[in-house]
Amino acid sequence: MRCPACGLYQPIQFELCLNCGHDVSSQPDQKSEVDAMAKDVAEYERHSKKTVDNRKQQVSSGGYPGGKPQGKAQRSPKQRRSLPPLVGVLIAVAIFVLSAGTTIFFLTKSPDYERLFKQGEHELANGQYAFAVKTLNKAIASKATDPKLYLALARAYIGVDQLDKAWECIDRAQQLGLGVVAEPELASDLANYYRQKGQYEKAANLLRPLAKAQLPGKVAELSDLDALWGDECLRDGQVENALRCWEEVQQLKEGSRFIEADARLATIYQRLVANALAAGEDNKALDYLTKLNLIAQNPKNYLLSATIYEGEEKFDLAIDQVHKAQKLTPDDQELNIRLANLLLAYGKKLLNSGDSETGYAYMQQASSLNSGLTVPTLVLRNLSVGIDPAFRLPRLSADVWNPTSSPINALTVKAELWDKANSKLLWNKETRLIDEFVTPLASKESKSFEFVATQPTKANGLSEFRIYLNGVLYDSYPIGKAAPGKQASLANSSTEGGIGTHASKGQNEVKDSDLAKPVQTLHTINNPPASHASEKSTAANDYPKTTQEQANQTGQEQPAPDASSTPEEKTMKDLEF
Repeated sequence: MRCPACGLYQPIQFELCLNCGHDVSSQPDQKSEVDAMAKDVAEYERHSKKTVDNRKQQVSSGGYPGGKPQGKAQRSPKQRRSLPPLVGVLIAVAIFVLSAGTTIFFLTKSPDYERLFKQGEHELANGQYAFAVKTLNKAIASKATDPKLYLALARAYIGVDQLDKAWECIDRAQQLGLGVVAEPELASDLANYYRQKGQYEKAANLLRPLAKAQLPGKVAELSDLDALWGDECLRDGQVENALRCWEEVQQLKEGSRFIEADARLATIYQRLVANALAAGEDNKALDYLTKLNLIAQNPKNYLLSATIYEGEEKFDLAIDQVHKAQKLTPDDQELNIRLANLLLAYGKKLLNSGDSETGYAYMQQASSLNSGLTVPTLVLRNLSVGIDPAFRLPRLSADVWNPTSSPINALTVKAELWDKANSKLLWNKETRLIDEFVTPLASKESKSFEFVATQPTKANGLSEFRIYLNGVLYDSYPIGKAAPGKQASLANSSTEGGIGTHASKGQNEVKDSDLAKPVQTLHTINNPPASHASEKSTAANDYPKTTQEQANQTGQEQPAPDASSTPEEKTMKDLEF
């Protein structure tokens, strides 16, 4: 169909001309149009043939007709309207394609904020933080509801050291639904900023959620930060904070310094044990020693645990610690002596509580470990020490039990009340339980006795009863428990006095002579002295002298205690590998 206005042919289904927009729906039917098109084509062919003939004639004559150059033939309006239909179709297709391409371009063009966002990320990657601030602010001006823009802008603000504005951007992003976890690089930048400022806790709190989410590289980053933080705390004396840091490094099992975790923790546990012992916190010290033994087994650690348990009279646990130490050094004879001492003390404790057979069995086991020990022929059981409620005076009661198969024909029991802090005798009394006027003590039988001192004292562990059987020291029993800070000093003073095996609860070392003294002296109970006077003489000679008395007798000046060494330093020496 041809447009009557411009003469352009177009498909018959169009109502408007593609070229000029003229209404072509009211034109003649298709047949007439086809006839008109055929007529135009014939006219075009005739005109073309005539033009070709004229060109041939001009070429053959060598010039133009009439001696004047002929101008271009003027096309009549009818000829302009009679263009071939193929050209019109091509023009229409070209126009359609051009308009469609223009529409697609404008529909698919990226918005300005996305372009700016990509430009800002590129600037961040290159470290151009000031440019990134400007670019990302423009992006936010175009679209202020995208949380990613705020998180990226926060990174830029951190780069220019404007932390307050960075946190404002982070808060805005959180309000829009995205937190720091959604931008791992932002969290790393913030953590690095806080690390440089020495604010390790804030840095760790930023990285910990990322590490928990198992984001690539963040577990190792947190581990390295904890290691650095732990070393700073250790240098500043913040041992417990250092412990938390290095324990987290050990749990994470990643990072460049993970291999150092065990060595660092061993050092930290040693310091914590020393601090806990100096503060009298035995339970804490035991917990740290248990952890220390898991990563660095050492006989001294087990022996220190045994000492603490012994001070708390938990002899069964102390024995177990010595057994563990023996597994590491089976040929150490001092461990056998220490174990025998603990078995003897545990046996006495069981006897004091009334468990006679088991307690005596432990004493026999102690004798089997140390050939220099013999099983005593008389022991005390059902022991009770405290303040008499009626008279408010120190009181001790017990039963003398004969574990042997032979009868006991004579027995003298003596009690002394001592001030341990001042090494001063406060009161003493002696009584005969068995003599020629009393029936002998048969095998497996017992006899009770009781002492009530006339000197009042407090149940604070600073005073004690010392019991002698036939003039020989059997054991000492503190009245109450001493405060944690005074426990070590009382133990040292008791050791210097040489009271015997179990005279001081919680002493660090036990000598072979101290271990053997009670049992060897108790072995003479079946053979008491001939007279009462000789009994007193024996008791006076066997009684251990204080350090000052020994100095007076020998005429030698005793060395003063080392006041420069603190309890923590002494404990650290014991903990050294």
